[in-house]
Amino acid sequence: FFHQNIAELYSRINQIDKAIKHFNLAIDLDPKHFNSYNSLGNLYKKTGELRKAIDSISKALQILESEEVNDNFSYAYTLKNMGWAYQEMRNYSEAEKYFKKAVKFQRDLYGDKSVEYLEAYSALGAFYMHFQKLEEASSVFSRSLAIQSEMTGKNNDFYADMLTNLGMIATVQGKYDIGESYLIDSKALKSKDEL
Repeated sequence: FFHQNIAELYSRINQIDKAIKHFNLAIDLDPKHFNSYNSLGNLYKKTGELRKAIDSISKALQILESEEVNDNFSYAYTLKNMGWAYQEMRNYSEAEKYFKKAVKFQRDLYGDKSVEYLEAYSALGAFYMHFQKLEEASSVFSRSLAIQSEMTGKNNDFYADMLTNLGMIATVQGKYDIGESYLIDSKALKSKDEL
């Protein structure tokens, strides 16, 4: 784990070439260390080497999908990471496929009334919002609001963030009164948190 830790340090201080070198050394020492592949993929995304990013993240997924590894959190994260990589490549269909796969995995594992599911589901909504698929994004964020309200109520950051997203979508769609209402409600919730 020495090279993994050194690589993480170099990554944090934005010395990308040194970080890549140490992630590769970590992989040479332990070819099944999925975190190194995932982190390497993140660095390649940062440098704009998206094909290399996808190749690295694919290797992480292969390891995580093997019989030997059972790390559900990392698997779900890696699925979303692949979605973000394809999103940066502007490959809408592949990105959507991985975000949906993450949502299904979290729902199957934890149920649809879980923080894990909501986090993956809201990432799908953010993806739709990024690509101006506003109806899909609005549907995801509205459902997320309903689930969050059932789970823990409305007085939390997640709920406020979903209101903000819905407010922005409504505003872009020209539904200014609705958008303003969502944004005011979001601000009120965030102001309570600041007290």
